[in-house]
Amino acid sequence: MDVQNVKYDQYNNMDIKKQYVCDCGCGLTFLQGEGLGFKIKLSLEDEEIVMIEDQLVDINWVNYIPYALIETWGDLLDLIASSVRDYPNDRVWCHLEPYIQNPDHIPDDTPLEYIYI
Repeated sequence: MDVQNVKYDQYNNMDIKKQYVCDCGCGLTFLQGEGLGFKIKLSLEDEEIVMIEDQLVDINWVNYIPYALIETWGDLLDLIASSVRDYPNDRVWCHLEPYIQNPDHIPDDTPLEYIYI
């Protein structure tokens, strides 16, 4: 491939155009709007809360969130808190840490429904 084609691929490839670096401080790169990250629904008595994260570039959320074992909001918060503690240099947990800092009014036993992961 010649230099001209490399430049064309670099700037016109749709996947590259959809990539962005997160601004939360984690420095992870995501693919915007691909629908391949995760989408988790929490159903409360009076409302539904949906958590959405875009697809990670070069890694997959399923490698971090064992959805067969994480059934409730409390399970997810515990996973994130223990992973932040045990793997402080793993940027995925840095990105997810705000979920444990602002758990809102969600009871720990609220079931999670995985729309996709």
